[in-house]
Amino acid sequence: MDKASVHAWLDTVPRPLRHHAQDYLTEDRLARRLRRGSTLYTAELRGYRDRYWPRATIEGGVWAVTCTCDRRPKLCAHAVALMLDLSRFSADYAEAPWKLVVQADRLIADWPFESPLTWHLIPVTTPFWRKPQAEDFLPTLVSLLQTAANLHLAEDPSLPIWAELHPSWLNHAAIQHLWTDWLRQYQSPRAQDAPLWVRLHWMQPVLKLTSVFLALDTSAAASAIFRQLWSPQPLIVPTPKRQRALLADLTLVHPELAALVWPFFRGTDPFALAQADALYLAGRQHEAIQRLEQDLPDDAAARKQVRLRLIEWLDLNDSVPHRLALAWESGSLTYAEPIHHLLSDAQWTRLTDALRLRHACEPSADDSE
Repeated sequence: MDKASVHAWLDTVPRPLRHHAQDYLTEDRLARRLRRGSTLYTAELRGYRDRYWPRATIEGGVWAVTCTCDRRPKLCAHAVALMLDLSRFSADYAEAPWKLVVQADRLIADWPFESPLTWHLIPVTTPFWRKPQAEDFLPTLVSLLQTAANLHLAEDPSLPIWAELHPSWLNHAAIQHLWTDWLRQYQSPRAQDAPLWVRLHWMQPVLKLTSVFLALDTSAAASAIFRQLWSPQPLIVPTPKRQRALLADLTLVHPELAALVWPFFRGTDPFALAQADALYLAGRQHEAIQRLEQDLPDDAAARKQVRLRLIEWLDLNDSVPHRLALAWESGSLTYAEPIHHLLSDAQWTRLTDALRLRHACEPSADDSE
């Protein structure tokens, strides 16, 4: 979030109104902080006579701030308190918690939660695991994630925490080890749990759930994925990473159907790497290779990434064209070394001489690393 724009907005607020708003914060009257993506922020404010739900939205760098109190459309101290809080504690504003997400179908029309009936599902204070990683909290988090085995997924107390974890926690080796152990309990996922797995992956697209979706009931998983991808107003906003994760899951459960859906989301995977990776994991290695080879990117960096994936998957003999192309485009013989024995001495000499001439004035980034 651009805090400079928040401060610029606050500079326009009359001083008496700003002082009144500051009193709310000093008395700790703002709670249940929530955001929707990076464009909507809201919270519950306990006033002196009632509770209010101010919210702030930003579009094109311009803030629009409203409140549920009877002063609207005039600016109120509740809304100013929200903006003051945002200017200082934006990290405390988390996306919808798991308890709310699993009821999304019922609550979707209620966004942005003007009704008190939904606010009780949002924690009064943001749990530490929803904030950037702090080593002091690691032992507590490890303890919370070490739950009993043989639980149904919906009853597992670890599930909401896995869904809500700040991404920085997922890079910690101890948390990665716990994730592997936790996932091992669900080697035979139940069809009725498909919506939970889909919502988990939507909230945490970096989690590795290949084993789950390969084992899930095809119809149940595909149906849940479609509902999430085309949800009219999801609580957790769509991002390219989230869309790619679910499209990859669809490829695992129903490759033919996924092939028809990927084009609708091509902007999320412009070079087809995510689609090819999913095809490869689904056991369709030939299709994965074919998908990448049929439309090599014009962009040099993307083309290199695609060729590296191909030489990882192809037999050595089949990888020759891509290795030679990488060597030619980069000026580095590193990519061609594995096929040195496939070339005659004369061919190898011609290759090295050609590369030297081509890149005489262009030092190779690969060779300088």
